[in-house]
Amino acid sequence: WYQRRVRGVSETSLFSASADKSLVQWDLTTYTVLRSTSLNKAISKMTTSDNYLFTGSHKFITVWHKDSLSKYSVMEELSHWVRALAVKEDRLYAGVHASVMIWNAVSLEKLNSVEVGGVIYSIVVTDQWMVCGTKETLEMRSLRDPVGDYTLLSGGSTRADFSTVYCLDYTESGGYTRLFSGNSDCIKVWNLDRKIQCQTLDRHQGTIACVSVLKGKLYSGG
Repeated sequence: WYQRRVRGVSETSLFSASADKSLVQWDLTTYTVLRSTSLNKAISKMTTSDNYLFTGSHKFITVWHKDSLSKYSVMEELSHWVRALAVKEDRLYAGVHASVMIWNAVSLEKLNSVEVGGVIYSIVVTDQWMVCGTKETLEMRSLRDPVGDYTLLSGGSTRADFSTVYCLDYTESGGYTRLFSGNSDCIKVWNLDRKIQCQTLDRHQGTIACVSVLKGKLYSGG
């Protein structure tokens, strides 16, 4: 699983990493390499904020300057692989085994830690919700109280037939929030406001490794 290529996108750049332990920044206007650097650890996940690129690996999160790809900081040693990362406003969310760790994305101060009901493979954060994809469930928590009560999204499925959620994204349109979750054989579409599954997209013939919503279109890859 860790040998798959990992990508992060900002407004003008695409960041990629792969099993050869390289980190590359691409120009999205010319589709050429801007800069690259060699790593001593494989990267399992990455995401971007306004100024930084965050990369997750085994027990570490590294913070890079986006404009120079120079290393800015290394977060405290963690307990396990970082399999999920998300930035929302000034917060960084990291899925570390069965915990979501939350930092200030500017000062890098640790703010909170939330235990969930399984190993985390994906995270997405909306204006109201933090949604975690695990091996068995989608766990939905309020941003106002992420440690408090939560909702398990199952779409009528049981834990036994709910496969690992490897990727998540969302869009807000028509007055409600639509969530897309990619797993081993399909993409499921959820209405987060009603907390129900409303559609299944089953054109893929293998595991869905990434989903992304851009300008009203859903992109997926495996």
